Amino acid sequence: MIALEDLTGKTFFEIIQDLQDLENVKISKIRDIIWAALIHEDKELTLEQTTDILDQGDCMDLVGKLMKAWENPRETLKRGRQRRTKRKTLLPHKRLFF
Repeated sequence: MIALEDLTGKTFFEIIQDLQDLENVKISKIRDIIWAALIHEDKELTLEQTTDILDQGDCMDLVGKLMKAWENPRETLKRGRQRRTKRKTLLPHKRLFF
């Protein structure tokens, strides 16, 4: 999420606070969040390409999932850390096969 903070100039929790005001959330903010979430997969991904991805999908469904994930940001971050920790403990033996 550092990329998102760098892009917006806001802290992660300021971004989440902005999302709580559903009537004023711009789709470009959602695009920025999606871009920041995907940039580690493709370092050359642009905001324009992310817009194209969103244009091809069900954007409102995605917004709903983002809002659900961020209803309680501390809990969402905690679950993410738990998943990463679990993956790290499972990966060492699998690396032999890659």
